[in-house]
Amino acid sequence: MLPQAPRRRLHRQTIAVLLATFCALGAGQYAAARWWYGRTVAAAEHRDGRSRARLAERTLASQLESLRRTAHDDGKWDETYAYVRGRNPQYFVANWDPDTFGNLSIDAVAFVAADGRVVKVLHYDPYARRYLEPAPALLAAVGRGGPLLGHLTHGVTATGLVLIGGEIYAWGGAPILPSKGDSEAAGSLIVLRSMGASFEGLLSELADARVSLEVLADAGRPGATPPPGPEEPLFDDSDPETLDMRFRAGETADGHEVVVRILSARPVHAAAANAARALLWSAITTGLLVAALAVVFFENRLLRPLRLMSARLVEIGRAGDPAARLKPHRHADEIGTVAAAANEMLAELEDAKRGADAARDAALAASRVKSEFLARMSHEIRTPMNGVLGMTELLERTELSARQRKYADTIHRSAISLLDIINDILDFSKIEARRLELQAIELDVAGLVEDTAELLSSRTHGRDLELIVAVRPAVPAIVHVDPVRLRQVLTNLIGNSLKFTEHGEVVVTVDSGPVENGRALLEFSVADTGIGIAPGALGRLFEPFAQADASTTRRYGGTGLGLAIARQLVELMGGAMRVTSELGRGSIFSFSLPTDVPALVLKGAERPPLLGGLLVLIGDQSPTSRAVLAEALDAAGATVATAADAFEVDAWLAAANMRPDIVLLDHRLVGGVARRATLGIPVITMAPTGDAGNDPEPGSDGGIAGYLTKPVRRSLLVATLARITGRGAELDTASFLASVGLSAAGERLGLQVLVAEDNPVNQAVASGMLEALGCRVALAAHGAEALERVARGGIDVVLMDCQMPFMDGIAATQRLREREAAAHAARLPVIGISAHAMQGAREECLLAGMNDFVAKPFTMAELARALRRHARRRPAEESAAAADQPRAASGTNGRGSGPT
Repeated sequence: MLPQAPRRRLHRQTIAVLLATFCALGAGQYAAARWWYGRTVAAAEHRDGRSRARLAERTLASQLESLRRTAHDDGKWDETYAYVRGRNPQYFVANWDPDTFGNLSIDAVAFVAADGRVVKVLHYDPYARRYLEPAPALLAAVGRGGPLLGHLTHGVTATGLVLIGGEIYAWGGAPILPSKGDSEAAGSLIVLRSMGASFEGLLSELADARVSLEVLADAGRPGATPPPGPEEPLFDDSDPETLDMRFRAGETADGHEVVVRILSARPVHAAAANAARALLWSAITTGLLVAALAVVFFENRLLRPLRLMSARLVEIGRAGDPAARLKPHRHADEIGTVAAAANEMLAELEDAKRGADAARDAALAASRVKSEFLARMSHEIRTPMNGVLGMTELLERTELSARQRKYADTIHRSAISLLDIINDILDFSKIEARRLELQAIELDVAGLVEDTAELLSSRTHGRDLELIVAVRPAVPAIVHVDPVRLRQVLTNLIGNSLKFTEHGEVVVTVDSGPVENGRALLEFSVADTGIGIAPGALGRLFEPFAQADASTTRRYGGTGLGLAIARQLVELMGGAMRVTSELGRGSIFSFSLPTDVPALVLKGAERPPLLGGLLVLIGDQSPTSRAVLAEALDAAGATVATAADAFEVDAWLAAANMRPDIVLLDHRLVGGVARRATLGIPVITMAPTGDAGNDPEPGSDGGIAGYLTKPVRRSLLVATLARITGRGAELDTASFLASVGLSAAGERLGLQVLVAEDNPVNQAVASGMLEALGCRVALAAHGAEALERVARGGIDVVLMDCQMPFMDGIAATQRLREREAAAHAARLPVIGISAHAMQGAREECLLAGMNDFVAKPFTMAELARALRRHARRRPAEESAAAADQPRAASGTNGRGSGPT
């Protein structure tokens, strides 16, 4: 679908992009200016702050040095020494008047005797110009046990800071000695100066900022790490008007950290912010002006010509006329070049369209020829194949010598191999042409897997090889899946494993994940003990016409398409194929398949176990076979015991307290088990198809109650044991056989069947099979003759070939349905048969009014199933057929002559 012509969309987008671009440039310039100004101004402010901090630090150090010097000079003075010794009572009057405090810039002086006794403390307030009574905190600080005397031990001179009554003081102390220093110290002299408002005012005046001294805890940072010194103070730039700076002044004598805090104005920062804002507005104004000029230019020279060009191209596209052209552009610029190039492209498209139309017509013709060729080849090959397979099957049902039967069996197997190759090629062609469609119907997946394995089990005949099927209890009874394609995948995988496995076992396992929201993920695996696959060959294993080793083609045969088709079919059904293998130790092919589970299956009631309380002994040399059989019987309620050889079987049978109720015995152990030990215990033998052909009939060899064919069907196993032990009396013969997909041996349908077929060989094949099924046969060579024969009456079902001369089966069926509709008669069952196996053959038959479709070549079992599904019997013949129907022997699975 062609787009609508743009309605000034590009115009609006261009304006928006230009405006956004210039606004972004302005914002970026503003941000850069703010960042640059901010960094520059902050650096200058920090340098200035560090200068102020150093000045404050030097002033504080000078004050401390002055106090130390005063304490030293007055402490090493004979008058002071005599006063502390009690010999100079006029000392204070003569030397410590208010002027002395003012000249020395001190607030208090203390004289302490050598024993720690405070001799005299004098505290002067310079603002009130009077002496104060020494506070207890001051007396405690200078006396015995106070924080200052400890720094004056050993007669040293000391200075520092001290916290007295919550106020910071600078102090200096020295020992009191005579001027000659030839006597012991009489005590200590301590001078103090408050670091309060007067000193902070001095620092503020010198630093040209607001300076204060704070105890770290009082500053709201208890326990925090004190800031560094004046060279690296801490700066707080969060306030745009005031710069907050702190540095460590020192530690008081009583262990408190003192911090100098300097708050200075930030005039340069405010000026820089104003300049950045002015720059922003200037950039926005300039950007809008430039954007407006750019829009005018782009509109006239770019946007309008492009809009006209795009509208013209949309018009040409809608008209579908590649001969149309764009108008030449008036400017010799890039747009003019684009217009000229577009006109050249339109001319080339015109030529290419003519060539593409011709190529399309040729391709369609070639595709029709290919499809017709495949359909014709399918028909031409399958028609004689139907004769070969059908006649061979009929021949094998006659009295033959051993050599003749061997020859007939070789012909039958060779024809089946040839048919497999033909089917692989046709399926691969349909998949490659994307003409293969899937259908999902309700299906008993366990029965399908067992059916497939049973059909392939004859390939184990005469080989030290066992085929085992394990369907886990978690698998739903019914799922929605394509049965034809699932059977095809399983046939390929199981047949492949049987082909490449000389001895051991091939185990087919079906499991299921939990059912969630009506869906379950089925897991299929086929494991063998065959030749395995080299690691380097796994990558190309699923490629068409590829095999793991080229020599296997010569030794084992095959087209190399089976695994490729299997993987493609699994992927078409929504699954995934996997393979693991070890050279010389076997392979495991597995795939997962998502399926829908019908709601009725999820809501179905559990049936009581048929074999509850029954003790079953399983004698089998294969551990896998024993485990699979035990799992099936355990799910049916039985108690299971196992034995790996004849000695263990005899031991179980000889046990007096735990004798089994029934024995499942592999045919290889029958001869080794003492028959006397089985007296009174029913024994069911198990053998692969073809390996038990000489077994005696049930009951003819004492204790042998029945036979089962390996791989053993799960439902047939349970039903057989239930019947033999008298627990399945409610199962009639028909339902019992239907549950395992078998009909009674020697079933006679008693139908009158019209075979409409032009090929004499195929007429003979169909007639022979129908007669073997107890049917009477009438023949017609084309559709018109078939209609004439139906009109005479007495026909129960018609086998209608789709391709016949004069009138084919499709036209004949349509004519028949028209006659029935006009006469308001019941519809006669019509089963289409055709060697045309391409996609659509079945659908064409059903649309024409047929009831079913069977592809050539078909087997007698397939033909019998189709007849049973659709044929109706006349009442008079129902009783005769019932009288002729033989009863099925208990415990058998019809492996002799019944259809499978």
